[in-house]
Amino acid sequence: MTQKTIDKPLLQQFEVTGYKNLTRTVKFGPLGRINVIHGENNVGKSNLLQAMDLYFQLLGHSRLYSRKQMKVESRVFNKLGHPIDEIFNFANPVPLEMMGTFWFTAEQRKRFGLELMGVKAVEIGIRAFLQAGNVQVQIVHVTSGMTSGMLVPIFTFLSETRLLQVDKASSRFVLLGVDRRSLVEGAAPVSTHIVPQTLRDALFDAKESREVMIARRWELFVEAMKQFESIMGPGWFSTSFDRPNNRADLLLDQGNMRVSVDLMGSGVQQIVALLGQLLLTPATLVGIEEPELNLRYTLQKQLLRALQEIVASEHGPGQLFLSSHSPAFEAEEHFFGMEIEDGAPVLTRRPRASARIYTGTRDEED
Repeated sequence: MTQKTIDKPLLQQFEVTGYKNLTRTVKFGPLGRINVIHGENNVGKSNLLQAMDLYFQLLGHSRLYSRKQMKVESRVFNKLGHPIDEIFNFANPVPLEMMGTFWFTAEQRKRFGLELMGVKAVEIGIRAFLQAGNVQVQIVHVTSGMTSGMLVPIFTFLSETRLLQVDKASSRFVLLGVDRRSLVEGAAPVSTHIVPQTLRDALFDAKESREVMIARRWELFVEAMKQFESIMGPGWFSTSFDRPNNRADLLLDQGNMRVSVDLMGSGVQQIVALLGQLLLTPATLVGIEEPELNLRYTLQKQLLRALQEIVASEHGPGQLFLSSHSPAFEAEEHFFGMEIEDGAPVLTRRPRASARIYTGTRDEED
């Protein structure tokens, strides 16, 4: 497995004020490779990840960096998955403000003209507010000294995808919600299987793809699933195609037999569905809500090792953001705890050693 040569993750910090219940400024950072947010239900963990999703979608609008301000109709926000009647408080509307701090490699700094400025990190702030039933979106902050000529290629870089020829709108960030809705389903009906048919078809296409980056993601999926051999038994994942019925299947090849994913335990199927979707996303930054769903603690720890392998590879997403109730996913020295204080969520950085106590996990679960 080829390791990433970048020594720091792309997104260093994210700040948001005014998204849903995040009425007070929430600072998410400094960020590492696998970032975990803990907190009680309904405290605002998902809202923070959803705010990141909206930020990167707005960042990808070419009109924004060419005009510095644009009007976005409410129906567009609905299409993006962020209805304005859920984002804003119409009785007491306050602006939505978001800012990302991005770190660039030496090669990227040279490419964007930042080298001569001595700038390693760039801050880009976006402000959105209601006006006559629509939303005005503005760029309100950019690192001092940057010209508009420098800004356009940086915005393009931050909104482009790593994979080629994808159908979804380009975005550096993708959010996998608790519903585990397949990002490759498109208009197809939702599958009743834990591993949707559309995901099986997409994994088959990735395995057979001529696009090197897409094929490498399939190979990374196969490598990551080896973390679960103690549960599945020895073997490696492969695919088959039922031509009469025009559908693919996902199989564990054990040498003398090939086992369909449908015959494996539900825990393994949950992991296959999660890692399959993770590795088929076009994004380099991925949010995952509650990766521990329906998994016992030992499987959660194995999933963490698979996620670490994925972010260490140059072919996988480079940064993950997890909302979780489990201490099994602590990969960095710190996690982020979210609590309600004076009626608003606050986020604090806490040492990894306190994760078990913070989440209320019993010692015997380890």
